[in-house]
Amino acid sequence: RGFRRDSSRKTSGGRGVVRGAWGAVDSSASSLIRSGGLFRSGEGVARADVYSFASAISACANLDRTAVLAPLLLELMPAHNVAPNEFAFASAIAACRSLRDPARAVTLLDGMRAAGMRPTAVEYTCAMAACTGGEGWQVAVRLLARMQAEGVAPDEPAFTAAILACGRARAGV
Repeated sequence: RGFRRDSSRKTSGGRGVVRGAWGAVDSSASSLIRSGGLFRSGEGVARADVYSFASAISACANLDRTAVLAPLLLELMPAHNVAPNEFAFASAIAACRSLRDPARAVTLLDGMRAAGMRPTAVEYTCAMAACTGGEGWQVAVRLLARMQAEGVAPDEPAFTAAILACGRARAGV
Protein backbone atom coordinates (compact mmCIF):
# COMPACT_ATOMS: atom_id res chain seq x y z
CA ARG A 1 0.00 0.00 0.00
CA GLY A 2 3.01 2.32 -0.01
CA PHE A 3 3.79 4.75 -2.79
CA ARG A 4 5.40 3.49 -5.95
CA ARG A 5 8.21 5.44 -7.58
CA ASP A 6 6.59 5.50 -11.01
CA SER A 7 3.89 8.01 -11.94
CA SER A 8 1.10 5.53 -12.54
CA ARG A 9 -2.39 6.25 -11.28
CA LYS A 10 -3.98 3.57 -9.13
CA THR A 11 -7.07 3.37 -7.01
CA SER A 12 -7.35 1.90 -3.56
CA GLY A 13 -10.49 1.25 -1.58
CA GLY A 14 -12.66 3.06 -4.10
CA ARG A 15 -10.65 6.28 -3.87
CA GLY A 16 -8.28 7.57 -6.50
CA VAL A 17 -4.74 7.95 -5.18
CA VAL A 18 -1.93 9.37 -7.23
CA ARG A 19 1.15 7.28 -6.64
CA GLY A 20 4.70 8.40 -7.29
CA ALA A 21 5.28 12.12 -6.84
CA TRP A 22 3.03 12.20 -3.79
CA GLY A 23 5.34 9.72 -2.07
CA ALA A 24 7.97 12.44 -1.99
CA VAL A 25 5.44 14.89 -0.55
CA ASP A 26 4.41 12.44 2.16
CA SER A 27 8.07 11.75 2.94
CA SER A 28 8.95 15.46 3.04
CA ALA A 29 6.07 16.29 5.36
CA SER A 30 7.01 13.44 7.68
CA SER A 31 10.67 14.50 7.63
CA LEU A 32 9.70 18.07 8.41
CA ILE A 33 7.77 16.98 11.47
CA ARG A 34 10.46 14.56 12.70
CA SER A 35 13.44 16.80 12.04
CA GLY A 36 12.14 19.90 13.77
CA GLY A 37 11.74 22.12 10.74
CA LEU A 38 14.25 20.74 8.28
CA PHE A 39 13.58 19.20 4.90
CA ARG A 40 15.88 16.34 4.06
CA SER A 41 17.10 16.01 0.52
CA GLY A 42 19.52 13.75 -1.29
CA GLU A 43 22.12 16.53 -1.35
CA GLY A 44 21.86 17.54 2.30
CA VAL A 45 19.63 19.59 4.53
CA ALA A 46 17.76 22.74 3.55
CA ARG A 47 16.22 25.09 6.11
CA ALA A 48 12.43 25.26 5.88
CA ASP A 49 10.84 28.63 5.20
CA VAL A 50 7.27 29.85 4.74
CA TYR A 51 7.22 28.63 1.14
CA SER A 52 8.40 25.10 1.92
CA PHE A 53 5.95 24.83 4.83
CA ALA A 54 3.07 26.23 2.74
CA SER A 55 3.89 23.88 -0.14
CA ALA A 56 4.00 20.85 2.16
CA ILE A 57 0.71 21.91 3.80
CA SER A 58 -0.92 22.31 0.39
CA ALA A 59 0.34 18.95 -0.83
CA CYS A 60 -0.83 17.19 2.34
CA ALA A 61 -4.25 18.83 2.09
CA ASN A 62 -4.78 17.33 -1.36
CA LEU A 63 -4.71 13.70 -0.26
CA ASP A 64 -7.06 12.08 2.23
CA ARG A 65 -4.17 9.98 3.49
CA THR A 66 -2.01 12.96 4.45
CA ALA A 67 -4.65 15.62 5.15
CA VAL A 68 -4.20 15.17 8.89
CA LEU A 69 -0.62 16.48 8.52
CA ALA A 70 -1.67 19.83 7.04
CA PRO A 71 -2.99 21.51 10.23
CA LEU A 72 -0.13 19.96 12.22
CA LEU A 73 2.44 21.49 9.89
CA LEU A 74 0.72 24.87 10.24
CA GLU A 75 0.93 24.55 14.03
CA LEU A 76 4.67 23.78 13.79
CA MET A 77 5.53 26.91 11.84
CA PRO A 78 5.76 29.43 14.72
CA ALA A 79 7.87 27.01 16.78
CA HIS A 80 10.46 27.21 13.98
CA ASN A 81 10.32 30.99 13.63
CA VAL A 82 8.29 30.79 10.44
CA ALA A 83 5.15 32.92 10.33
CA PRO A 84 2.26 31.29 8.44
CA ASN A 85 1.00 33.16 5.40
CA GLU A 86 -2.47 33.22 3.81
CA PHE A 87 -1.66 30.30 1.52
CA ALA A 88 -0.57 28.11 4.45
CA PHE A 89 -3.78 28.90 6.35
CA ALA A 90 -5.98 28.35 3.28
CA SER A 91 -4.36 24.99 2.60
CA ALA A 92 -4.73 23.84 6.21
CA ILE A 93 -8.39 24.92 6.20
CA ALA A 94 -8.90 23.04 2.91
CA ALA A 95 -7.53 19.89 4.58
CA CYS A 96 -10.38 20.07 7.09
CA ARG A 97 -12.73 19.06 4.27
CA SER A 98 -11.00 15.68 3.94
CA LEU A 99 -10.88 15.40 7.72
CA ARG A 100 -14.58 16.34 8.02
CA ASP A 101 -13.61 18.63 10.87
CA PRO A 102 -15.59 21.90 10.82
CA ALA A 103 -14.48 22.80 14.36
CA ARG A 104 -10.82 22.76 13.33
CA ALA A 105 -11.66 24.77 10.20
CA VAL A 106 -13.31 27.46 12.35
CA THR A 107 -10.36 27.42 14.75
CA LEU A 108 -7.98 27.92 11.82
CA LEU A 109 -10.11 30.82 10.52
CA ASP A 110 -9.87 32.39 13.97
CA GLY A 111 -6.11 31.75 14.02
CA MET A 112 -5.78 33.43 10.67
CA ARG A 113 -7.57 36.49 12.01
CA ALA A 114 -5.45 36.45 15.20
CA ALA A 115 -2.32 36.44 13.00
CA GLY A 116 -3.52 39.68 11.41
CA MET A 117 -4.88 38.19 8.19
CA ARG A 118 -8.40 38.69 6.89
CA PRO A 119 -10.05 35.49 5.67
CA THR A 120 -11.39 35.73 2.13
CA ALA A 121 -14.26 33.93 0.43
CA VAL A 122 -11.80 31.13 -0.42
CA GLU A 123 -11.02 30.34 3.23
CA TYR A 124 -14.67 30.59 4.25
CA THR A 125 -15.70 28.28 1.39
CA CYS A 126 -13.05 25.73 2.38
CA ALA A 127 -14.29 25.86 5.99
CA MET A 128 -17.90 25.37 4.88
CA ALA A 129 -16.85 22.41 2.74
CA ALA A 130 -15.69 20.71 5.96
CA CYS A 131 -19.22 20.90 7.37
CA THR A 132 -20.46 17.41 6.59
CA GLY A 133 -22.86 15.32 8.61
CA GLY A 134 -24.34 15.89 12.03
CA GLU A 135 -24.64 19.51 13.02
CA GLY A 136 -22.15 20.64 10.38
CA TRP A 137 -24.87 22.37 8.40
CA GLN A 138 -25.41 24.78 11.32
CA VAL A 139 -21.70 25.65 11.32
CA ALA A 140 -21.86 26.27 7.56
CA VAL A 141 -24.84 28.61 7.92
CA ARG A 142 -23.09 30.47 10.78
CA LEU A 143 -19.93 30.80 8.66
CA LEU A 144 -21.97 32.21 5.78
CA ALA A 145 -23.53 34.80 8.11
CA ARG A 146 -20.16 35.59 9.71
CA MET A 147 -18.63 36.03 6.29
CA GLN A 148 -21.24 38.62 5.36
CA ALA A 149 -20.96 40.36 8.76
CA GLU A 150 -17.21 40.76 8.19
CA GLY A 151 -17.77 42.34 4.80
CA VAL A 152 -16.65 39.35 2.75
CA ALA A 153 -19.05 38.93 -0.15
CA PRO A 154 -20.13 35.30 -0.54
CA ASP A 155 -19.60 34.03 -4.05
CA GLU A 156 -21.17 31.10 -5.89
CA PRO A 157 -18.75 28.50 -4.41
CA ALA A 158 -19.48 29.78 -0.88
CA PHE A 159 -23.24 29.48 -1.35
CA THR A 160 -22.77 26.07 -2.97
CA ALA A 161 -20.70 24.81 -0.02
CA ALA A 162 -23.34 26.00 2.47
CA ILE A 163 -26.17 24.47 0.43
CA LEU A 164 -24.30 21.16 0.10
CA ALA A 165 -23.70 21.05 3.87
CA CYS A 166 -27.42 21.54 4.46
CA GLY A 167 -28.26 18.91 1.82
CA ARG A 168 -25.88 16.36 3.36
CA ALA A 169 -27.45 16.86 6.77
CA ARG A 170 -30.91 16.28 5.35
CA ALA A 171 -29.73 13.15 3.55
CA GLY A 172 -27.96 11.90 6.67
CA VAL A 173 -24.58 11.81 4.92
